[in-house]
Amino acid sequence: MTFLTVKKISFLLVISLALCGNANAKGYPEFPYSKNMDVVIVADNMDYNGLEMRAYQFKSKDDEDDIVAFYQSEWGDEMTNVLFGDWRILSHREGDYLMTVQIEQNTMAMTHGTMGITPMFRLVEAGSAHVKKLQSGIGKDFPTPPKSKIINDIKSDDGGIETRTLLFENSQSVRQNLRFYLRMQSDGWQVLGGPPENINEGNALAMNKGGKKLNLSFVSRDGKTYGVATSIN
Repeated sequence: MTFLTVKKISFLLVISLALCGNANAKGYPEFPYSKNMDVVIVADNMDYNGLEMRAYQFKSKDDEDDIVAFYQSEWGDEMTNVLFGDWRILSHREGDYLMTVQIEQNTMAMTHGTMGITPMFRLVEAGSAHVKKLQSGIGKDFPTPPKSKIINDIKSDDGGIETRTLLFENSQSVRQNLRFYLRMQSDGWQVLGGPPENINEGNALAMNKGGKKLNLSFVSRDGKTYGVATSIN
C-alpha cells in the first residue's frame, strides 16, 4: 500500500466520523457504482485503528457532476454532499454502515476517487468504551523509535498476505530514525541493497527477514519526522 493510498484512506475515515455490491459473509452491503466507473478493491477487510473497513478506488471518464448525479439518483435525500478542501465527499447511511465516496478535485482526463464502507453506526451504538477497546492494540508489537506517536495503524489480509502499515511521528531526526531500524540487523533483518552509503542522504530502507518484508520511508517537516512503515508477511 503506498503512502498516498494510506493518506486517502485516513482522510476518508476522518470525514466519515465527522459526517456522522452483494452482501457477503461479513455483512457488507453492496456498494453501487455506475457502469462508467472502473472500481478496484484496495482492501476487502481492513482493520483501521481497530475499526473494520472495506476500501475501494475508482477512476472514470465521467466528470464530477456525473458521478454526483449518479449517487443522488441512488441515495436521494439521504445523501450528504460536502466540499472539503480538494475533495468532494458524498456519504450515505445503509443500515449500520456508513458508505462514503471521496472524489478528487481538479483531475485532468480521468476523475479519480475512493469509496469506503465502515460499520460506523453499529460502533456508535456499542458506545465509546467498545471503540476504545478495539483501538487498544494500535501500534502494539510493531517496532518504532522511542517516544513515537502512532497516527494510523492499518492492517489487511489479501489472499493470505498480511500487510500492516503504520504512520507515526516523533521528534528525532530522519538519521536517528534510520539508525533505529538499521540496528534490527542484529536480530536477523537484512537491508536490501545493503545499508545506505551515506545515512545523512537517505530517507528510505527496505529490509527482509525470512519471508517477512519491511519497507520504510521518512520525511522531516516542522521539526518533526514522519515515518511510514509497511510490513508484509
